[in-house]
Amino acid sequence: MRYTEDAELALLLEQVLDAAIELQGADFGDIELYNVDQRTLRIVAHRGVGRKFLEHFGCAEVDDASACGIA
Repeated sequence: MRYTEDAELALLLEQVLDAAIELQGADFGDIELYNVDQRTLRIVAHRGVGRKFLEHFGCAEVDDASACGIA
């Protein structure tokens, strides 16, 4: 499991991600959550993305100029 503090939430996010991937006919995907206190957007569930992707995009800060940071 990826980063979450609540096992029930983590399971739910995995199920939502699986459903979204199936619905869209996608090969991969991720779910990101915004942490208000840390001002970060973090991947909390993923399918089909590699380790390098997660190392680079796993957590974006609000002031990051990337698409994730801007979002």
